[in-house]
Amino acid sequence: MVFNERLEKVTVTDLKGDIATYVKDENDIIGQSYCSRTIHINDELKQINYLKSDKLTIVLPLRQLKDELPYTLEAEYLPDTLPKLFLFYPLIGTEDFGFNFVIHSKNFQPTEPRDGLHLNSENEKNKVEEDANQLLLEEGSQLIFDFLENNLESIRDPHYLASINFTVESDDNELNQYFSVFKEKWIAKFRKLPLVQTTTNRIAAENAIFLSNEILDNASKDTLQAIYRIIEKFYTNIPHQNLIPIWTQLVDEWRISDISRIGFSDIAKIIHNEGSLTNFSKEDLILLYKEILVKGHEGLFSTLAILPNIKGNLRKQIELSKTVELTKELIEIADLINPEISTRQVASDFLFNGLEFEPFGRKKYMELINSSLTAHLKDNTKSYELPQGYLQGLMQYSSITSKEGSTSGLIQIIKLIAQYYNLPFTQVILPSLPGDENIDVRKGQFDFFKLYLNDISEKDSDWVKENVVELSDILHQAFKLVDVKKYFLKYDVFPNQLFQLRAINDLNRDNGIPDFIKELYDKVVDSDGNIKSKLVHPEFQDLHDEMKPTNSLDLTRKIEQVFLGRVRMIFVWKITHLGQILSK
Repeated sequence: MVFNERLEKVTVTDLKGDIATYVKDENDIIGQSYCSRTIHINDELKQINYLKSDKLTIVLPLRQLKDELPYTLEAEYLPDTLPKLFLFYPLIGTEDFGFNFVIHSKNFQPTEPRDGLHLNSENEKNKVEEDANQLLLEEGSQLIFDFLENNLESIRDPHYLASINFTVESDDNELNQYFSVFKEKWIAKFRKLPLVQTTTNRIAAENAIFLSNEILDNASKDTLQAIYRIIEKFYTNIPHQNLIPIWTQLVDEWRISDISRIGFSDIAKIIHNEGSLTNFSKEDLILLYKEILVKGHEGLFSTLAILPNIKGNLRKQIELSKTVELTKELIEIADLINPEISTRQVASDFLFNGLEFEPFGRKKYMELINSSLTAHLKDNTKSYELPQGYLQGLMQYSSITSKEGSTSGLIQIIKLIAQYYNLPFTQVILPSLPGDENIDVRKGQFDFFKLYLNDISEKDSDWVKENVVELSDILHQAFKLVDVKKYFLKYDVFPNQLFQLRAINDLNRDNGIPDFIKELYDKVVDSDGNIKSKLVHPEFQDLHDEMKPTNSLDLTRKIEQVFLGRVRMIFVWKITHLGQILSK
């Protein structure tokens, strides 16, 4: 009715007997950019918006909006059953003509069955009609292009205008050739128009990035939303989330190679470059990774660092292991002693079917811990030379036991040494497993002792005097265990009576020697030394059974020998020192 001015009223009765009456308003509404004609369909109104020239009338797939600024028009799809070419009446067979517009011209030259237009063929007899129709379609295309360039900002949902799908693979090669060129002209124009709505603005398709079909095919709504949330942080030029599938289909119809698309490998590279889980939602990554596996791209996990370890750092599949029987406490210890252990453990939420990981149990854990201890703890290493937190981790590792409330001698020694370092002592309970997947912490325990013994071996007499009781407690506890006793005997950590630390083999037990004999001995026998330096401190008298005793008689004999050597030619009454002895 819009195309035929003489057609003012139409009554249609369908097969069910329902009647619809179509009546058009007498006059068009002429706007600045397009015209409108109102059609009354029974009691409803339908407004048809169109472009008009001397030869053409083009129906626009647009409806007018009220009070929805900044948009005054909204694009929509025309019905699939509606022919796209009219010569007053529809050319039946042009329903799939490759755009979302309807073009009428009284000058069209239709085929004989009125199912299309003469456009391109080998028949020279149709050359005049073909040229005329091509010129009309060129003119109609330009009218559409000009309208969109000037009015696109006022049109909502412009993607409905972007369907360009002319058939270029029919059995008619001549027609294919024409439509290929015609389609290229349309795409060349439409790719530059700001049709793609992003989260912030509209951009041209040639400046946008679209998701590939491999991502979209059979993906659930939740998965697509997760993928969008991942990529929107890195791309501002992707279609709005709701439009991603639509635009992927549209650019597929365009069939041009230089439109940018994102596939699974592109998303994986983005994640790889971030290096950490902190910039992503764990739940979103899980949905993405499951989709990657379902669609056969498991190789991405071995070539790119996209799997998080338990610390949230991204690693390649080959760099990760599956934790077996490692408790939270063991991982916390590893963080202090050998962080490599925790960095190689894959986060439990990412243990997907289809991804294999080397199992990592307690035995491997112990090997790596011990390897770190060997590297850090040399014979003379002091605790202050270790990395921050290392000593705390070593103490906790040393305190691992299989039974709660263990009061073993080793644990008691470790607890006393922890007090010396002001370390909070919490026993780590790790029930034993059958087989050889258990941890033997003896190396850690003896390395902990080594640090302590190295540290206190440097202490001066003031420190020893102040801490002699605490030192005595540790040494006495250590000497209750044969292996520990042998180890402690190697160090110069045993106080003499001057509060100096000495090797235990350099000290003798003091069997009740009076101080005046010790003083006399120093004056007579060893004026440059001090007998107390060779006698163990009283707190340690009973520490070592093999310690040689020294008593008063031993000292007085040596004093007497000195005196006798000096009085061979002197009268007894002139021997002052001997008189002192006899007077006692």
